Amino acid sequence: IREALEAGEIEAPPESSPSADSIWRPAVAVARTLRRLGIGWGRERYAAALRALTDGTYVAGVRHHEDEDPDAEAGRREARAREAAPLARLLAHLLQITPAVPELGNIAPVRSSMPRLATATLGYLDLVRANGQAEQRSMARLRGRLERLADSDEPERGFGSAITALREALADLRAWSDVSDQDKPWAASGGAVHLTDMAHAGTTGRPRIFVVGLDADRAGGARLQDPIFVDAMRYAAADTGLPPSTVRADEHRWRLLTMLATLRGRVSLSYSVSGSDGRDAAPSGALLGAYRAHVRDAGVSYDEFVHALGTPACAVPDNTRSALDTRDVWLASLIDGALLLDGASAVRAGFPRTEYGLAAREALDGDTLCDHHGLVPAAAGLFSPTLNAGRPLSPSALELLARCPRAWFYSYALGLRKQDEAAYDPDRWLDAMQRGSLLHLVYERFAREYAGKQEQIVDDAARARMAEIVDAAIAEVEADVPSPSRTVFEAEWRELRQSANAFLEMERDALLRDGGRWESFEVEFGFGEPAYLDLGDGQQLSVRGRIDRVDRMPDDTLRIIDYKTGSVSRFRRNPKDAPYKGGRQLQPAVYLLAAGEQLGASITQFEYRFPTVKGENAIVPLTAAESHGAVGVIASLLEHLDEGTFVATTDDSDCRYCDYATICRVRNVGTADFVKIESPLATWAAARGPDLPQYAGMHARREVTK
Repeated sequence: IREALEAGEIEAPPESSPSADSIWRPAVAVARTLRRLGIGWGRERYAAALRALTDGTYVAGVRHHEDEDPDAEAGRREARAREAAPLARLLAHLLQITPAVPELGNIAPVRSSMPRLATATLGYLDLVRANGQAEQRSMARLRGRLERLADSDEPERGFGSAITALREALADLRAWSDVSDQDKPWAASGGAVHLTDMAHAGTTGRPRIFVVGLDADRAGGARLQDPIFVDAMRYAAADTGLPPSTVRADEHRWRLLTMLATLRGRVSLSYSVSGSDGRDAAPSGALLGAYRAHVRDAGVSYDEFVHALGTPACAVPDNTRSALDTRDVWLASLIDGALLLDGASAVRAGFPRTEYGLAAREALDGDTLCDHHGLVPAAAGLFSPTLNAGRPLSPSALELLARCPRAWFYSYALGLRKQDEAAYDPDRWLDAMQRGSLLHLVYERFAREYAGKQEQIVDDAARARMAEIVDAAIAEVEADVPSPSRTVFEAEWRELRQSANAFLEMERDALLRDGGRWESFEVEFGFGEPAYLDLGDGQQLSVRGRIDRVDRMPDDTLRIIDYKTGSVSRFRRNPKDAPYKGGRQLQPAVYLLAAGEQLGASITQFEYRFPTVKGENAIVPLTAAESHGAVGVIASLLEHLDEGTFVATTDDSDCRYCDYATICRVRNVGTADFVKIESPLATWAAARGPDLPQYAGMHARREVTK
């Protein structure tokens, strides 16, 4: 639906009684709203999306931005309401006309009928725009056929059978590319190419005939046996009338030769020198026979025949005098005998905006490190949190800077974000991030409920309460994220319950071991009141973060807990690793060094906890005494921002889970999967296009390669 809207093939139904201040919304804007809803699949989810559009839930989802005045927020709400109206009309129309259909992940049989599906197709045609007289007449003929089918008394049958019957009933319908009041659209008009099949080739009466597709694979008939009903079985069941492969090939050749014998006038025979699979193709035996008859020499070999054919014909004309349109003129100007000339200078002159993309392509293919590889002198210091107060960095931002400076530049400087798409995966419901967010929510809710009465978590009632919290959280997520099937959903539901129970067992053991008491949850620092990390030499780094949980220890010090729901392997310490894994694991140190003032007490320990079946309830600790060495690592990372050096990583493991891996590491890949987030930084980057050719080049390169 979204692609049909973006291509201009369909549009939302008009308002029944438009108001004076109603604004027409282009189809692309409606498609953008549809994408933002993230519906996925299934009638129920479309119905839920329609309710959200009509009952105000979608408009109420507008979030307040920091430093935004009320008028600006109200304006965004009004804009969202205008977006919702046409999409609501479109979804309501589609839900009304669409009968029951087989749904992804649901094996229940669905019955339908050809008249019912024909009626639904008529309803869909109400959304389709016909451009020009030819399309309008074709649409009228299609509607007439569908109306007759809708009025028929075809019986109900399985959905697959019903849709097949509808396709067969429409199979002989033709759409005419050119019509006039004088000529019938099905007539062979003079001055125009008339296409026909092999059986009717000799009946057109045309003096000039082209027979195409005479390569050995297509013109020779089937060369392989039917894999289901092989020739041995066909010979054994001769009375069934099913011919073996050799007989079918002879029949095909006979039809081809019969067609060629009926042709009159000047006939051109041709074959494609490249097959559908990209391999070279050979001429058929019929072509060789025709050439032998033409030269009156039955002894001509295949090699002599191919040599006599000469250079294959193609889309490039021999010279500009034989060009039929501007495309031919362009192609003809690029050839010099057997050589293909470089047309980049002409492209640059005719399309100046492609200069960014072409320059980026040439620079990336070159051996000199430059701004297209990430050396951006114009950005030196502009994103430095030490030089520009008020721009705090989170630990995740510092860790991304350590993994790949160019990915950091795309994310934090240019504001590029990967589009979230609801993709159907028959074997998975939640991805790693969605699963982690759900478990974090479960852990937080359970701990909040039992804070102050932590000793009760050892009771059986606590396990029952945990199950209730898990089920409630899963129900909330299921409303937003569609599951592919009940089987997959129930398997992941059991796994989530097991992880919740693993958390409970881990906390029971910790309570008996060290006596830490849950004190606060989802604690933010550096968002309101600034938090700083002292880098020495009078420099301070403004940082911010969110802490999953803070525990009060028996000695009145604090312990910070961060939940991890994945594997523990990349978090374990290895003596061979660089300090803090080269900056890829700075979160513990930043929390220990910067959050103490806001929490109002001394923080002595940080723990990564892995309270899942996969994580095996592992704990990776870091003490405050071990965290001070991180300052030097952080200071070295910030040199990238101070100097404007954002060169991509050379470690493939850094790219494994990176949203920017395709445009960082793989050349000639556009940014179709990325959306620009409007922000002051992104606006700055767009305004400084010539100074940041990598940014402009990403979009221009996409146009060139496509």
